Amino acid sequence: MDLCNIYIKHIDPSIKSTELFNLFKPFGRIISARVMEDPSTGNSRGFGFVSYSHPTEAAAALIEMDG
Repeated sequence: MDLCNIYIKHIDPSIKSTELFNLFKPFGRIISARVMEDPSTGNSRGFGFVSYSHPTEAAAALIEMDG
């Protein structure tokens, strides 16, 4: 289990990877932030991942952004 990587579900279809990065950057140094897209349409699949450099940063984001 990677404690630095956060799975995010129920992402609004209008949110892009850059916006996801900006939403989560207040909690620490982000290694990557990506909204998963359908390869044939380019539409959001409604989920994504944010990866932090340290587990405590990911934990802070989970606590603050949950819900």
